[in-house]
Amino acid sequence: MRYRPAMRSRRRDIASRVCAALLGGYVVASVLSMLVARVLPFAAPTATAVALLVAPLLYLAAILWVFAVKSLARGWLGIGVVTVLSGMLVWESIRMGGRL
Repeated sequence: MRYRPAMRSRRRDIASRVCAALLGGYVVASVLSMLVARVLPFAAPTATAVALLVAPLLYLAAILWVFAVKSLARGWLGIGVVTVLSGMLVWESIRMGGRL
C-alpha cells in the first residue's frame, strides 16, 4: 500500500510525539520528582514518599503537554529545557551537600 508524502510526515510527527511523551515525559517526571524530594521541608523519608506520589502526576502532565502543543519542536524543546533546568537544580543541591 502506497502512502502519500503528507501521510508519512504525519505518521512521523505522531511517532515523534509518542516518543517525546513516553521517554521524555518519564525523564522529566524522574528529574522533577528528585527536585521535589530535595525541596520539600519535610524529613527525608517523608519528602521522598511525597515525591514518589507526585511523580505519576508529573508524568501525566508531561504527556498531555507534549500532545497539546502545536509544534513538535516546541514539545521536544519544552521537555529538554525542563529536564536540563531541573537537573541543574538537583545537581547543585547535591553538590552543596544539603537540601535546597
